[in-house]
Amino acid sequence: MSPTADPQRLAYRQAEAARLLGVDVRTFPRWDRQGFVRGKTVGGVRLYSAASLLRLVNAPSPPRDKADVAGRLLDLIAEMETLVRESGLAKPKE
Repeated sequence: MSPTADPQRLAYRQAEAARLLGVDVRTFPRWDRQGFVRGKTVGGVRLYSAASLLRLVNAPSPPRDKADVAGRLLDLIAEMETLVRESGLAKPKE
């Protein structure tokens, strides 16, 4: 987990868990429905255990949020465009 995770905490609220893992807060309900992580509602608050978050982080292939994948793809495209431009292979725009 993130260096800001508190080793004494047993559970995190949905927004806290999302912040620790660097994903959108809406990702957790989706992961919950898909079975990647299980939350528990206590007093109207959705909580995720520290152990389940750790299992998620250490999974061989953690689930990816579509926005995360799209953002990484756009970064890769921009990097490729820069490499092509710097290599001189790009045709100059007229």
